[in-house]
Amino acid sequence: MQPIIKDLVVMTDTYTIGSFVDIMWDVTNDTHISLNGTNVTNHDSYEYEVKGDEDLMLIASNDYMRAKRSLNCHQYLCLKLSNSFLRIERSKLETKLSYT
Repeated sequence: MQPIIKDLVVMTDTYTIGSFVDIMWDVTNDTHISLNGTNVTNHDSYEYEVKGDEDLMLIASNDYMRAKRSLNCHQYLCLKLSNSFLRIERSKLETKLSYT
């Protein structure tokens, strides 16, 4: 039976380079799980240091098959602003947010 990655999310709303974020996942039918090459088997979360605009790769495997899911740190930057104008400027080193 193939491993199934039901969910992979960043639990921290906002973050910058050098900050730590909580990554959580829900996986079934697995015997081994790795996040960017780090063994996280028998865990359902991991505290990860943001190094920049990067993809995180979760790989779940068993004796027969494997499943992969990736996410980009910047796609989970969440802001809750009402009745405001939001502008996002993105460079290689940082993401700047401003609102009026």
